[in-house]
Parts: sequence; structure tokens; C-alpha cells
Amino acid sequence: MPAFATSVTKLYLDGCSALAEFAGAYVYDSIPAFIEVTRSAPRFEGVWAKLILAEAQVSANEEPGGPTVIPALREHMISARKLDPNMAELAYAEIELFPKDNFGPPLELRRKRPPAIQSIPSCSGNMRACCCVSAE
Repeated sequence: MPAFATSVTKLYLDGCSALAEFAGAYVYDSIPAFIEVTRSAPRFEGVWAKLILAEAQVSANEEPGGPTVIPALREHMISARKLDPNMAELAYAEIELFPKDNFGPPLELRRKRPPAIQSIPSCSGNMRACCCVSAE
């Protein structure tokens, strides 16, 4: 990790801790920390990857018609793609943006970009992502 002010490092590590829980509220709680770190260290690819992963996890569990992180996720994906267009978390997030009952496009994405999607460490119980990661 690049050298940052102690407060930025603490925010990043707090966000990573919350994200590591991979459980609803904890993942959601990591997002503000990661957003703040992106403001302080906009070229730090690791924080963009964590932010994208957290927002994609939250979007996967949102109720239709309720509040959504999707507009912010799309905006953050654009910023992250400028730093690293092959970021694995971008591929994961693209899958999560498809309607939940449509497996076809995510499977096609998996076929087009297997190294990126296969490098995501965990599907965290998300059957849609697991399907896309393991499908041949």
C-alpha cells in the first residue's frame, strides 16, 4: 500500500475489516470509508477495487424499488476502469448489474474475460456470481 496519512490508512483498514465480514450491514458500512480514501488517494487502485466489490455486493442484495447503490457503483466503475481496465472487481460488478433473472449475459462476460472474473477470491454465497465463475 502506498504511504498515506495515518487517518487515511486507518479508514482503508477499517473498510477492509468491514468488507471482510461479507455480511449485509458490514459490507454497506465499508463503502463510506472506501469513498473517503478514494478522495484522499485517487490513484490507489486497491481502494477502488474494494469499493467496487463492496458496492457490487450491496447491489446484489438490494430489494427492487428500494434505495440503491447502482448509480454510485456505475460512476465508481468508470473511475476505476481509468486506472486499471482489467480490474477483476469490474468484471464482477458488471455481472451484478444484469437483472437477477438473466444468466445469459453474465455467462457470456465470463467467456470473454475469464482471467479477470476467475481471479475474484470469493463469490461470497452469490449463486449468480458462482455460476459465472465456475461455468465453462
